[in-house]
Amino acid sequence: MRSEPALRSFDVALVVAGQLANLLAVLGVAALLLARRGRVGRVERQVGALGLGVLSLLAMSRLSGTLATDYNQQRAFVQALVVLAPALGYVLQRLSGARSRPPRTALAVICLLAGVLFCSTLELPSVILGAVDPSGTRMPARISSGSM
Repeated sequence: MRSEPALRSFDVALVVAGQLANLLAVLGVAALLLARRGRVGRVERQVGALGLGVLSLLAMSRLSGTLATDYNQQRAFVQALVVLAPALGYVLQRLSGARSRPPRTALAVICLLAGVLFCSTLELPSVILGAVDPSGTRMPARISSGSM
């Protein structure tokens, strides 16, 4: 089953999810680094400094054609999310305010964001919707060749 509109809409959702994750990570790192001393501790500042380095590497991989060719940008983004997860969690906690439970809408958006990124990493849309590259071979090639 091949569905071009579904693949295109998933690609748009992936770009939106990635950019939203990048924005939240930048906000989280900035909040961890620039917060008052009493609000965040030493470990949180160190996590913010580490996040700043990771964001710098992500920016470099976007701007450097050689680095982007040698190292897959999507792989770098997923690996960076491991380091940026505390900063993302911090900014989402701050956005939810003093409530004990975040609003359902925020939870739904976070789950959708995580689901889109997870499905993209596993290349599920290509497998389920039957993406085909211009040469006519079924994508992703790693799955059909047995290397995955």
